[in-house]
Amino acid sequence: MDQKHIKLINDNIEELINVTNRLDEILEKLEKELIFNKYMVKHIYKYEGRRRLKEFYEMIQGRGPKAFSNLLSILRGTENFRAEQILSFYKLSSYESPSNMERQLSFLSIADDTDGLDKILKVKIHPERKFMDEDKENQPGGTYRMRSKPRGHALIINIYSTLEFRDRVGSEVDVKKLNKLFSDLGYEVFLYTNLTLKQIKDKIITFSLNPKLAVVDSTVVFIMSHGRQPKLNDRSVDLIMSDGNVLNTNWITERFMRKYSKLNSDVIDRKPKLFFFQACRSAINTVKLNIHWSNSNTETDSVLVSAPSTRRNFEDTFQVFSTITGYPSMRDKVHGAWFVNKFCEVVAENSWRYDLDTMLGMVDEGLREMNSEQYGYQTCEVLKQGVSKKVFFNPGL
Repeated sequence: MDQKHIKLINDNIEELINVTNRLDEILEKLEKELIFNKYMVKHIYKYEGRRRLKEFYEMIQGRGPKAFSNLLSILRGTENFRAEQILSFYKLSSYESPSNMERQLSFLSIADDTDGLDKILKVKIHPERKFMDEDKENQPGGTYRMRSKPRGHALIINIYSTLEFRDRVGSEVDVKKLNKLFSDLGYEVFLYTNLTLKQIKDKIITFSLNPKLAVVDSTVVFIMSHGRQPKLNDRSVDLIMSDGNVLNTNWITERFMRKYSKLNSDVIDRKPKLFFFQACRSAINTVKLNIHWSNSNTETDSVLVSAPSTRRNFEDTFQVFSTITGYPSMRDKVHGAWFVNKFCEVVAENSWRYDLDTMLGMVDEGLREMNSEQYGYQTCEVLKQGVSKKVFFNPGL
């Protein structure tokens, strides 16, 4: 086993012990895979409770180069999704042990299943290696410039665990797919997970004011979390952070408005800003939450009621919601969220020839064909603000 994997296990061994179940099945499968022999299994069974689990995680560290990938696969197969998630995330350099409430990522390791992901998620390139904005006859409204390298910056945030709700099992698969998709589309990707309200606000503000955004052609923000329909009578969503506090999506999109980006106006001038929110939008129930309203402070209120400007604040913005107001958003424990899975599939297959608006229609058509016996169907929603042109990703060019 690689030293980085050994360090990952040892740094998180207490948390792994807390979340690992069905050890009998795990040991049986490891014995079948010849990672353990019967004498090793018998030795582990000498111990009880937490000591038995600790002995297991310590012993597997010395079981060869395939031990780690086999362990991840077996944890997934025995529905130990949280343990698998802990072992799936780490920094490729200067590894820092993540805490329960903050597991921030600068990189995502998918080394153990990269081959499989490459087979199912491969971004296609135009056969003639042609930019779509060159086909002006079919684009009467024009297209946004999408030629910079990198094509843009993509901020991906996944809130896997919260204080009040069940873990979003399967969302780690969504992160892997989105990371690969936007990287293959030519974006520089920034990944974070399990942020508190203060942490996510800090990350979004820092990201929105990054001077490097001035030299790229687009910005992507993709946030996944539990969510609720807000008390505000609008089309926004309350996203639930790891500490139980709630952030409204209006606050997020407003950070990229002209009022807030005036020190870096190149960030927003006629460049597409793409926001994706993978979250439920069901009505608020009786669960008590500490809510941060986007319109509760003077600064934000002043945006909505400020004096007329010579230029528009809301412009060139897509807001894409995984479901419509009042409805849940489905997520498979193994394959990830319905919307994310279909979005990655459609964009990887078609971004070389179709614009974003067309592909989002294809995504919703794909969702139409899916259904859940318990929750029914799912419909995504797209809100466009000041969008006058088409967005082509032009992958591989």
